Amino acid sequence: MILTFVVGRETVRLMSYAENSIGTRIFETREATGLSQRELAEQAGISQSIISKIETGEIQNPGTDVVQKIAKVLVVGVAWLIGQGGKPEL
Repeated sequence: MILTFVVGRETVRLMSYAENSIGTRIFETREATGLSQRELAEQAGISQSIISKIETGEIQNPGTDVVQKIAKVLVVGVAWLIGQGGKPEL
């Protein structure tokens, strides 16, 4: 099942089973920091569509370089972001 939310101008879709996924962690951290998908993508140097696909679960295993770029912008540890433990913050 896919949950769909409209936040401002963005439509956000989340897989209901993905409560503890990398996409959920990125979405929740991005929202907590007040960044839009576009802003995160620009600061990380990747496309907004990649951010969207990770958050919705369409991409479940993004490449290491993508994860590192996102973690740097969100100021979180890579290990935490991919669900391997560690602390959320760097």
